[in-house]
Amino acid sequence: MGEGFASVQSAPSTHPPLCLTGVLCDSKFLTIDRRSSSSSSSSSRNHHHRQLHYTVFRPNHLRYRPPLVCVAGGPGLPSTYLSVLVHLVTDRSIVLYDRTMTQPGSPRGSSVHASPSTLSATKNADTAPTDTSQGPAQAMIDEMVYELSYLLDHLECEDYHLFGHSFGGLLVYQYLCHHPKRRNGKKRCRSAILASTPFSMKDCDAHCQELLTSIRQELSDQHQGDGSGAYCEPEQVTQVFRQRHECCVHPLPLPLQQAFQMAGFTSSAVGLKTVRDFKVVDQDKPIEDLPPVLILRGQNDFVTEESCREWQRLVDKQRMPATPDSKDSVPTTTMMTLAGCSHYGMLEAERLFGSTVTSFVQQYDPPLKPLVFPRPSSSSSSKGNHQPKSILGGTTPQSKPVRKHPRTTTNV
Repeated sequence: MGEGFASVQSAPSTHPPLCLTGVLCDSKFLTIDRRSSSSSSSSSRNHHHRQLHYTVFRPNHLRYRPPLVCVAGGPGLPSTYLSVLVHLVTDRSIVLYDRTMTQPGSPRGSSVHASPSTLSATKNADTAPTDTSQGPAQAMIDEMVYELSYLLDHLECEDYHLFGHSFGGLLVYQYLCHHPKRRNGKKRCRSAILASTPFSMKDCDAHCQELLTSIRQELSDQHQGDGSGAYCEPEQVTQVFRQRHECCVHPLPLPLQQAFQMAGFTSSAVGLKTVRDFKVVDQDKPIEDLPPVLILRGQNDFVTEESCREWQRLVDKQRMPATPDSKDSVPTTTMMTLAGCSHYGMLEAERLFGSTVTSFVQQYDPPLKPLVFPRPSSSSSSKGNHQPKSILGGTTPQSKPVRKHPRTTTNV
């Protein structure tokens, strides 16, 4: 794997902003330059610098509780539609990020969103070597997993929770396979959530085609009944599919509209076609310290219940068995179906989705760290200029010193 060089800078106004949340946040660019040692000077000049545009909502909470790091679907779907999680999970920091690219000769800090077509077009010899046994989809997924690992190493926190939606759940699982949580004082993944994540891309695509065929036949029967003919517009079929199996909210929520527009497709089923040939492969040996996993899907989701059961069987199979000397219990894998939801449950049943995610991650939070206030130095305490800070960040008024009266003695 090639070397990674990172630099951080504040996000300029040229990047498409996230939806307004009204929550304190810190938005930056993380530049990742992956070049092999054999790259020539000419290829280095034509190199496309990878950038992650990430935003930490409630950054002050990073010191107290593990953040929820969210991985968007697509592939290539911007994290704009996940900004609703900022208001649904309010007890910790929320981290959203997107892949961007800088073209050679572009001004410093300028970037474009990396769509799936752009990502596949920039694969060249100067990227890190990857396993291409499953075609270009495997190389793209390996690159995305590396970038997720790079971002997690960069965040100023000891522990974290992972949330992956749709294709993002696949990236979360691949990360857990190749970058297990670490001990010895380093960062640790406390839990993972796979939300509406298809297990087999081919099976998911075939199921979507069956749903589209059924909707097309249903609309044709309706048109024949009212005498308008058997033909139905493809846009009408896609719209019915989206309302039934993707997002039942009408009109489509603005964050999801913006995400589709930036990604260049109008349906998640279309985006998943770019990784149709990818297969989830069993690992040769159990994954060390695999965290607790929650598998979510909507009742009307095009991701089937059988697909989620496949995830549950695989994750349980990959767990390290408990040893007789182990004091810790084996983490569990939970599967849950959200009633009345489809693929984008966080936009359809906000309270239900938010309470489900919050209650799950809270089970695996470490104990809250006590607030430790710095002691005053000897010089400041002697001068009497020290004002202790309160828990809200202000200063507490100093009490007036108590005047001591001299002790009197009586001789008898």
